[in-house]
Amino acid sequence: MELKEPRAKVIDLLRLNWYTIVITLDNGRKYAETEGFTFSGSVLAEVGISDEKVVAKLTEFGKRNQLDSVFANGLWFKLAEEKGVVYRFFIGDLLILTFNEKGDWIHGEIPSFINHNNTKELESLLTKIAGNELPESVGEAVREVWDKGAIEIISCYSNGYYGFKFEKVDLLVTEKNGIMPPPVEMTNKLIADYFEIPYKLMVNPVYRVSVGAYEYNYTYYYQSGADYVHVRRDIYNNIIEIGAFYVEKDKMVNVSLPPKMLEEILPAQITDYMNENYKDQEIYRMNFAKGNGYSLYIDKYYLSFTEEGRFRVRGEWHVI
Repeated sequence: MELKEPRAKVIDLLRLNWYTIVITLDNGRKYAETEGFTFSGSVLAEVGISDEKVVAKLTEFGKRNQLDSVFANGLWFKLAEEKGVVYRFFIGDLLILTFNEKGDWIHGEIPSFINHNNTKELESLLTKIAGNELPESVGEAVREVWDKGAIEIISCYSNGYYGFKFEKVDLLVTEKNGIMPPPVEMTNKLIADYFEIPYKLMVNPVYRVSVGAYEYNYTYYYQSGADYVHVRRDIYNNIIEIGAFYVEKDKMVNVSLPPKMLEEILPAQITDYMNENYKDQEIYRMNFAKGNGYSLYIDKYYLSFTEEGRFRVRGEWHVI
């Protein structure tokens, strides 16, 4: 608060819901400490929307979904995070609607810790919004499995991809191809092809799906005795994280990844760089994030590369 409004005084604090405290200053401005969108934890949001184009879009959304009076009498929050600006609206304590910087609806969530016996009306509202806002083909695909418990999250990703979280199942659905099967067989083959000892896929809860704000990913854990491998894939089945370790006396010890596997999943420019500069160095983990490139973890350091494979920086890796 001191950085945003160094000379203003707080004249009122209002707890709006479980997530949000609204802060009113003596200069008339309002802020809110509220739940972040792309991470767990609090963020300081601005209260209100000044962009007229966004207001117009949100007004139309309200009319389509019969939320005119709710929107008019509630508070909007502008969250600025690393991945961009979003606008958020809370309907009571239990339903959170989020819109992107242009005013397009991108996320609806009823928190999983809520007792769903008390949220039937809000679940119906989220279902109605999905029916009005999502492509018809997506709605048809999801209706086939609408018996998988209470709906908790709907996320609208780019390129016609949509993530759904129910009590009993998580789904990735595309506008063109419907429900996408998890890449289990592909990941099983990866482990069988490159790791010398046989690993077995561990089932829930360590074989899991994450329906996130901007991304949907699958995480698989494999076990062979005290040895483990974990693989995380994105919606396009790209490997975004892979690591190996074993457990000794309740302590996790990192294990090097197979060089042949890394050669085949990394850009050639990275493998050339590693062969030239770190030929005998073991690599314990590989991460990839679209827009941020690759990270390789070696010994006490990580090496960062662009998506094209150009070396960026070497930093210290603190092993926990």
